[in-house]
Amino acid sequence: MSARVSPPAGASRLALTLAARKLTEREGRLLKLMSGLMMLGLGTLLLLAPQLISQVGIAFGLPAVAVGLTWLAARLTRSKPN
Repeated sequence: MSARVSPPAGASRLALTLAARKLTEREGRLLKLMSGLMMLGLGTLLLLAPQLISQVGIAFGLPAVAVGLTWLAARLTRSKPN
């Protein structure tokens, strides 16, 4: 028999909050950019230095870089009020 694992309460609350409204086209594009940057970083790391994948700094660094670059893209492509 396998034990059933339930998600933490915070994760469930986040999923419900995100499901409460639809993403705008811009938010969807930014989300795709962030996930693509994380995949690119992970793929590059696996190709060039797979031994680094087990380091904690890398585990936090890759998503941090992806979030930072996505934030920068969001700032640069933000529509200006008239």
